[in-house]
Amino acid sequence: MHNLNQVVADCKQTMDTYQIPYGATVNVRVSSRMRRTWGSCRKGRDGISTITISNRLLQEDVPLDSLRTTVFH
Repeated sequence: MHNLNQVVADCKQTMDTYQIPYGATVNVRVSSRMRRTWGSCRKGRDGISTITISNRLLQEDVPLDSLRTTVFH
């Protein structure tokens, strides 16, 4: 199983390297109910963005690049 926290940290580091701004407050969660999408992002009224990732992306048989692309998106 892929380590979601490590992938998010790597994505943030890559964005910092290229000086791409991102929200200071981002929550990441895993959903076992997502079947049609790899993930989604929503910005709440409080300004906090939440990235929801399908648990299928965390499986070892799914390429790590698919998870990274979804987190970047």
